[in-house]
Amino acid sequence: MPEFNRRLSDFEKYNAKVIGINPDSVYTHRAWLEKIGQIDYPLVSDYTKALSRSFGILDEETGVAYRGTFIIDPEQKVRYASENDLNVGRNINEIIRLLAALTKEKACPVNWEEGQATL
Repeated sequence: MPEFNRRLSDFEKYNAKVIGINPDSVYTHRAWLEKIGQIDYPLVSDYTKALSRSFGILDEETGVAYRGTFIIDPEQKVRYASENDLNVGRNINEIIRLLAALTKEKACPVNWEEGQATL
């Protein structure tokens, strides 16, 4: 959460909004925020696990939601989805790179970075 918060301006460059969602309670969210500090994007409790289930990141056997990352366009189409195991952190640079590539009108080659030519 703190890294997403530190990089909010990078997401805003692409007119993207960051929303944090997890199945913890509002009370757990408050305890996190007391420990890590305030964040400048919405943090939503999916306490019923309905969103985690609908996005396919809920382990029904354990009730644990994996770390999912989704880029959803203004028409509500999922343009990118990933699921990480709980002990694997996300790469914010890669998420921003993907977001940048999705804003291009042409295809981006392997290992493309912002500023490089498209196909």
